[in-house]
Amino acid sequence: MIREELEACALLPWANPVTNESLKAIMAGIAPNKRDIILAIGLDQSLALIERAYAVQSIDSELSQIEYGLYIKRLIMEGRFNEFFAEELREPMVRGVYKQEFAGRCEYFSHPGRMDRIRRNIPRLTFVHSDITDARASNNPNKAYISNVVGCFGNEYEFVVKLLLSLVQLPHGGSFYVANGNYVDTHMKRAFAQGAIPRVFTKDRELTKLASGIQRAKAIGEYGWDPRVYRRR
Repeated sequence: MIREELEACALLPWANPVTNESLKAIMAGIAPNKRDIILAIGLDQSLALIERAYAVQSIDSELSQIEYGLYIKRLIMEGRFNEFFAEELREPMVRGVYKQEFAGRCEYFSHPGRMDRIRRNIPRLTFVHSDITDARASNNPNKAYISNVVGCFGNEYEFVVKLLLSLVQLPHGGSFYVANGNYVDTHMKRAFAQGAIPRVFTKDRELTKLASGIQRAKAIGEYGWDPRVYRRR
């Protein structure tokens, strides 16, 4: 049934059905609570965050990612948890390449009571087809999860400037999490020095240390993620 539904939605083959980051590290770094509105990239990450946050806006520039997210949301809303954990959500799309990542995903979401809590909150998970740097696409978030979007484009510096300018909208005390902080740190310092962005971001050392420790301990594959959490002053 799952394969037929995905094929009907033109979602096979699927390129990236699971995250290769530690969901526990992300949750530690973002520290979501019932008052948070979070802007996020990535389906697994958005699902993890909605368990504890008030609302999550999952944004992607690829329409197929949005359609896949809506499909998974429907599975969960209908209580079709066995299908959510089915290998058919992985094998037809990546032919086993993400086997380890899929196992980690299943381990995280199979924690007792987790899927029930996600199901209860998932009506407040929305999917937005837009660019992460478009501030108009979000609905006043106070936190953001950016993943490794920095480094996915040709001119990293220009992209980081555009991204950080959009994140200036975060309220004082708000925060954002990146998976490849080494890239962001370098470009942020340059942007500060050149006056390209206001000096309103500072690294949250406590949350960064916590997330980094979990990511290193639960490393998935050889991706070398270097989490950083930044605070809006």
